[in-house]
Amino acid sequence: MGAGFGAADYIEAFCEWYICMGFNSTTPIRNYIGWLKEKPVATSTLVLGAGVAGIYCVSTIPEARRQGIGAAMTIRPLLDARGMGYRVGTLQASEMGFPVYRQIGFQEYYRVPLYIWQPNTDRTEVNHESTT
Repeated sequence: MGAGFGAADYIEAFCEWYICMGFNSTTPIRNYIGWLKEKPVATSTLVLGAGVAGIYCVSTIPEARRQGIGAAMTIRPLLDARGMGYRVGTLQASEMGFPVYRQIGFQEYYRVPLYIWQPNTDRTEVNHESTT
C-alpha cells in the first residue's frame, strides 16, 4: 500500500492509526492484495457497517497501473459485500482513481476538502479535493 500511494515511509504510522481507530480483528473488515506475476502490486480494504460497504486504501504500484488492477481491487470487495447482503457501496476517490470508479458505476454525490499536513516541508498549505 505504501508503494502504491508513494508513501512507503508513512506505512508504519498508518498502521498505528488503523489500530487506534478501532480496526482490529473484531472489526468487520477485509484486506485484499492484488498479485501480478507472483508479485503483490495492489491493495484494497473493505469495511462493513451500518448496512454500507466502504472501500478504502485502493492502491496499485506505478509499474502495474493502467491494466485494470485498481478496478478489480474495487469490484472484488464489492462483490464479496453483495454476497453478504450489502446493497450500498461507498468510497472516496483521488483524482487518479476518479475515472476508474466512475467507469465501474460509482456516482459522485459531493466533494470533501482534504487537508494534508506533511512535516519537514515548507509551510505551504496543501488542499486536495476528495470526491465521495
